[in-house]
Amino acid sequence: MKKWLVIICVMSLMFAMTGCGGVKTAEVPAEYEEMIQNEVLSEAVSLFQNVVSVSGTPEQAIYEKIAFYKAGIQSWTEAQSDIGECDPSKILNERVVKTNDKEYEVSFDIEGTNHDATIVTVFEEEVDIRSGIGMVPVSIATNVDFSSGELIGQAGMNTILGMGTTFVVLILLSLIISCFTIIPRIEASRKAKAQAAAASVSPAPVSEPAKAAEPVSAPAGNEQDLIAVIAAAIAASQGRESTDGLVVRSITRRGWKR
Repeated sequence: MKKWLVIICVMSLMFAMTGCGGVKTAEVPAEYEEMIQNEVLSEAVSLFQNVVSVSGTPEQAIYEKIAFYKAGIQSWTEAQSDIGECDPSKILNERVVKTNDKEYEVSFDIEGTNHDATIVTVFEEEVDIRSGIGMVPVSIATNVDFSSGELIGQAGMNTILGMGTTFVVLILLSLIISCFTIIPRIEASRKAKAQAAAASVSPAPVSEPAKAAEPVSAPAGNEQDLIAVIAAAIAASQGRESTDGLVVRSITRRGWKR
């Protein structure tokens, strides 16, 4: 019965649009609009209860093969710790909003032990030749209702983390830039140490050989006679017959005392 009603409404809209340009498009009957809103609301509640029931169970892997369920399960899992315990069958403040000609947004509230949450489901109109017009779920999200103080605290924490990260990065950049002035000094110090070490192990310069002492020239003239006389006197005093073995090395002249 619903399908026939939908087909009749669509055909009436098509005939209305084929009229002259000055005629306004016929509006959708209020009964049909109310029927669609009740249908999408009931479907949204059923989908949410399915998401809650399969989360954390072996069936979750099967449902996650569908992109719609995968996003909905992930959103619910991330928000579950903030919500705490809740009763999925207890739905509050149901709202259905038609965002455009082919899209409806369904939202309702649930109560949790830690925080309440708002479940938002979006449906789009889809036309099937065999089944007619139907509303297909596009997305489902779980939005935790934080208090104003908690939102301000989260915003402040995000600001602190963002600014702290920025300052840390700036400090690291300044340290890296300062290293460009230190590195040349370190390299110069290493080169100086290497040169000093190389100089300490270099061979000592070879000293020039000492000049041989010049031989003392023998005394000439009367000194030769004097040496011979002195040598003969020493040999006579020692009872020697010859002066062999006696060598006079130096002669010191002394004055005679009167």
